[in-house]
Amino acid sequence: MYPTYFEIGLAIVLVAVNMGIYLLYRRSELAGAARRMGKMMLRFGLSPAIANRHDPATKAVMKTVRKQCQTCRSEGHCERWLGDEVKGGNGFCPNAPTFALLSSPDASNPYSGQHI
Repeated sequence: MYPTYFEIGLAIVLVAVNMGIYLLYRRSELAGAARRMGKMMLRFGLSPAIANRHDPATKAVMKTVRKQCQTCRSEGHCERWLGDEVKGGNGFCPNAPTFALLSSPDASNPYSGQHI
């Protein structure tokens, strides 16, 4: 039995709806990661404006930081930690060492003037 035009059309619509739902979910996920990253930077005393600097070194560092935040599997714990619902350190954060380095008050640190 061959599929009718209705069945083919229905299949196309269902695929399109599924793709739309996935894209909305992914956009929401990326927005959450960006929000958490900004809050974590604030916790380290860093200005989130650092993420938008245009020099190549900063772009490379922030690309890595963003990717680690977007693929992090501790987002629930991170949300609770940032909301002061969980006590303790931020060792769960894969970007904590990078943020600590960026926030160090070392004179050779190019980001030392970028603190809040």
